[in-house]
Amino acid sequence: VSKGHYESWFKNKTYRVYPSTGDSDAHWAGCPITRHSVTGYSIYLRPNCIPWSAKKQPIVARSSSEPDYHALAAAAAEMTWISYILRDIGASIHKTPVLFCDNLSALHMTINLVQHSRSKHIELDYHYVRERVAAKLLETQYVPSKDQIADIFMKPLGRA
Repeated sequence: VSKGHYESWFKNKTYRVYPSTGDSDAHWAGCPITRHSVTGYSIYLRPNCIPWSAKKQPIVARSSSEPDYHALAAAAAEMTWISYILRDIGASIHKTPVLFCDNLSALHMTINLVQHSRSKHIELDYHYVRERVAAKLLETQYVPSKDQIADIFMKPLGRA
């Protein structure tokens, strides 16, 4: 099947896509040797996990909210990219994507207009996520740690 076939097929269709949701989380100082944090996310379109990521951070985090906020920013960027792709193929999203996080400090930074001195070291991520939330292009919500899906990518499984 040629590339043109797919292009014409997508151009002649209009799709209604359910909003995407995502989970982001971090394992603060998770590496037992270097004490670097591990951050990750999973993004869903309906019940399907489309991308997921788990990454060891290059520096040691001084607070638990720092790696969680880096994970929020990475997930927000991925959700933005997915929404652009969906828009390009003619899919329309009628609701704001929701990103779940289990760290209340990180969530408060997404809606709080005051930049605290404690969060200056995550300034770029702060501005990116905060702007997406303020423009109503992203919504962030709390999820209890026991219900955090993204944990499976970053934290070791217990012994049976």
